[in-house]
Amino acid sequence: MVIMMIDIDAFMDDIYTPLIQYTDVPQIVKANQKIPDGKLKENRIIYNMIVFANTDSRQTIIREMETVDSESEDFEYDIEADNITFPEATLSITGFGDDILTPLNKAREWFYTKGLGDMWLRDSDYNAVIREVMEIDDRTVYLESDYEKRYGFDVIIEFKDVVKVRHDTIERVEVTNKTTNQTKEIDL
Repeated sequence: MVIMMIDIDAFMDDIYTPLIQYTDVPQIVKANQKIPDGKLKENRIIYNMIVFANTDSRQTIIREMETVDSESEDFEYDIEADNITFPEATLSITGFGDDILTPLNKAREWFYTKGLGDMWLRDSDYNAVIREVMEIDDRTVYLESDYEKRYGFDVIIEFKDVVKVRHDTIERVEVTNKTTNQTKEIDL
């Protein structure tokens, strides 16, 4: 069995470069990343994949099957099935700081404007499209004794995921006639 899955970690690493180049923000950080004390900048963007799931029913899986050369010496051919699904991911982008709205708007613009983020996705190996770009909302939080200004938005991205499954074929059958006790091989 061969499995091809979407590498979300690679996606998160790869999207960093176009975002930092387009937004001119002082710092972009992937969430859940350890940053040494004193290295976080006041105006920064943090991004994270908060949801990644196949949300459709199993009946929506597209299955394409074909006969391919076998990887085994015992068989001439295998059956290879491509199981295709379209999972959705929610990419959350949050800006921190008093002067973060301009770079955050630029980040949203990169996803929202045709010819920017969608072209990057098309030219990458991720087989993904942008389904929806949400509005920027206020995500300010109260931390013990003070407020931390936060603004952010989410992007719904739909991926194409292919899981390949190989099955050995039955290429020759041995048939035995119980009455005559004769055995014959039949090629399929």
